[in-house]
Amino acid sequence: MTDAALKTGKKRGASAASAPWQKVKFDRQIIAIAKSEQAARIYSTDVDLRKLAAAEGLQALDLSDLPLPPSKLQQDLPLESPKR
Repeated sequence: MTDAALKTGKKRGASAASAPWQKVKFDRQIIAIAKSEQAARIYSTDVDLRKLAAAEGLQALDLSDLPLPPSKLQQDLPLESPKR
C-alpha cells in the first residue's frame, strides 16, 4: 500500500493529508491484517481507516450503520430503575 501511494506522489494515499504518518502506517497494518484474513468488511468510526479500506476494496462501514437490536430483546440491568 505504501509503495502504491508513493508512486502516486502522495505518501499518505487515501488517508487525509493532515493525518499523522504514524496513524497512516497503523491504519495500513489494520487493513493488511484484514486482507490477509480475507475479511470482507471493516467496521470503524475512523473516517481515514474507512477511506483506506474502501480504496483497498474492502467494504467500510461506520458503527452507526449497524442496525439497532430489537428493544424487546433488551433487558433491564438489575441496578437500573424499571422503564415506565
